[in-house]
Amino acid sequence: MLIHYPDPAGGTADLSVTLPLHRLAGVLATGDIDGVQHEGDAGVLRRLASVLDEPRPDFPIVTP
Repeated sequence: MLIHYPDPAGGTADLSVTLPLHRLAGVLATGDIDGVQHEGDAGVLRRLASVLDEPRPDFPIVTP
């Protein structure tokens, strides 16, 4: 689960990443968190990527 606010239940995340917004797409695309402040298991990004679909460049975001 990706959340952008504190967890009200007080649970702990497998990975916590702190980075500027402009770096987010690159980190999600590559799973590379070198030089990014993080705490926890970096393998979480690989597990997340394994369940995501490949992007379709021709996906019709806006259709008539």
